[in-house]
Amino acid sequence: MNKKFVTLLALLALMLTVEAGAESFTELYKKAKAGDVVAQFDLGFSYYKKQDFKNAVKWWEKAADQGDESAQFNLGLAYYKGDGVEKDYIESAKWFRKAAEQDHANSQYNLGTMYDEGEGAKKDPSEAFKWYYKAAMNGHATAMYNLAVAYRDGDGVKQDYDEALKWYRKAALNGNADAQEVLEQIGEKW
Repeated sequence: MNKKFVTLLALLALMLTVEAGAESFTELYKKAKAGDVVAQFDLGFSYYKKQDFKNAVKWWEKAADQGDESAQFNLGLAYYKGDGVEKDYIESAKWFRKAAEQDHANSQYNLGTMYDEGEGAKKDPSEAFKWYYKAAMNGHATAMYNLAVAYRDGDGVKQDYDEALKWYRKAALNGNADAQEVLEQIGEKW
């Protein structure tokens, strides 16, 4: 399967969250220290942009402990990559799971990948399929592609070529180049 791991740290979402010049660093720090979850997340991102990963993780942990799914996702990536913390796939999977359970599509996809690869979790094709399905239902095009491959190969699910074709089409329509290529190779329209 295509295992392109989501490593953008939700930059697009984060850039929309942190408006340039919206408030001074000092104001943001005061709000974060007072327990404002949005300020904690934003402060973590400010540190991340400065490549101060330890402080980014510190503030994301505070936001994540309050249930912020984007902070939980970022912690999953930090532990996966070893940014500001010791690389720890088990801890990464823990944070991805917390965000995934709140319907965070990238976390659902990443958790599926961890089960698929046996990183941070026991290799389990059925569990990988479950998380890819959840991510796909939340619009994640690569998860849709991975479902198509799983159905094609019978990996974690009963082999079903009709379902595979359905998911290749959905992935292609959502911009997944690998699915588009497969459909072109077999002469199918999307």
